[in-house]
Amino acid sequence: MAAIQAGSGKLNESLRLFAEAESLVGGDIDLTADYALGIIGAQNRNNALLNDAFAWFARVHEMAPQNTLYLQNFAITLFYAGNYAEAWKKLAEATPRCAEIDQNFVAELQSKMPRP
Repeated sequence: MAAIQAGSGKLNESLRLFAEAESLVGGDIDLTADYALGIIGAQNRNNALLNDAFAWFARVHEMAPQNTLYLQNFAITLFYAGNYAEAWKKLAEATPRCAEIDQNFVAELQSKMPRP
């Protein structure tokens, strides 16, 4: 539900729901990766929220550095920050499980910067 709220532009509600879920199941890698993505509100350019998202990604990296969802969500965050080269690097880290990567996102990234 938190991810749906973030996608519909209800950032504050999304963050509240993610925080509630995190307090219940703290340490879940997929939830933490989604929470980090939710913090940026998908397309929000707020630097404080972006820095908070990067801090959450650092937590996920400590737990599971090769988690595909984490790597994809980190790439999406870098994409919205305008850092396309780093987004490609994160996707490259997910290469062993590349079939799980959202191909719509890959196409969108490709439109901004060809795959290096």
